[in-house]
Amino acid sequence: MKLFIKLIINEMYKFFFQKKTIAFFVVIVCLLSFFAYVEGKNDVTNWRKDTEQRIVDMQKEVENIKNAPEQNDERKLEGPGQTENMNKSMIEGFQNEIKLLQYRLDHDIPDHTQTPLRFVYSAVGNIAMIIILYVIVFTADIIAGEFSGGTIRQILVKPVKRWKLFLAKFTSSVLVNIALFLFFLIAASLIGFILYSGNSSTIYDVRMVDGEIEKINMIRHLSLELLSQIFSAVIISTITFLIATITRKSALATVVSFVVFFGGGMISEFFREYWFYKYLITQNFQLSVFLTKEWLPYEGATFGTSLFICLVYSFVFFTAGLLIFNKRDVY
Repeated sequence: MKLFIKLIINEMYKFFFQKKTIAFFVVIVCLLSFFAYVEGKNDVTNWRKDTEQRIVDMQKEVENIKNAPEQNDERKLEGPGQTENMNKSMIEGFQNEIKLLQYRLDHDIPDHTQTPLRFVYSAVGNIAMIIILYVIVFTADIIAGEFSGGTIRQILVKPVKRWKLFLAKFTSSVLVNIALFLFFLIAASLIGFILYSGNSSTIYDVRMVDGEIEKINMIRHLSLELLSQIFSAVIISTITFLIATITRKSALATVVSFVVFFGGGMISEFFREYWFYKYLITQNFQLSVFLTKEWLPYEGATFGTSLFICLVYSFVFFTAGLLIFNKRDVY
């Protein structure tokens, strides 16, 4: 066990104390700062005044619709019944929005302006992909780099079993994945707090769902979003490990993983008519879609099903990589 821990510490040391890792941390901070600058330019200075004005404007729109003459030429062509239904739908939409905006005013939940938590959440979608890209590159190199550099022979001369070495490297990639997202969370939180804490310190946001106001705990929502992104990165890492073990080429493993992660959805569309379409890993590893439920990867998709499918794929990829690594000739 001590040797296993030493192997992990060694891999983590090599990761954190190399120039490209430090440079990547700087890049994340710079991207977050740029993102904050762009968001700040679009920020509303006085969100309460802006919200009150929007409520007044919508109330006027509702009155205009109610008082509008039904002899309007364009609407007359559609028939009185369709015109009445369209007006009713528009009025209902405005009234729901007014209700939502008034709720924001009453509970100090700003709209059209940033809060510390909202900044972090909005930054996740922009920065997470870059973090996953770096994780893929690191994972490909942690295995294939040993073969291409010839250092795998020096390691295996020591009294360490191959499966322990493989498991230690995989564990290290998972820990690096978590460490990168934790760094992002800390950096984004600090920037968000410094720039936007004056707007509001609320941890909630709200949205309208089927005519009812749904209150969202942003801390819980953000935590689930980060966990889903970390999970996606781990799944991709198992694919990268397998390809790197088979080919011994970090560049090839990186390219294949990039294609699976970014282009897998488009590639799998060719199989949409087949029964196994919904069981493809490319249709299931983005668990973050189940947080908002605005769209699903396929009809009938559920969080539990996608999670189970991903775990099965991960087990198969990891086991295959481990077996190949144990039998691989290093000379």
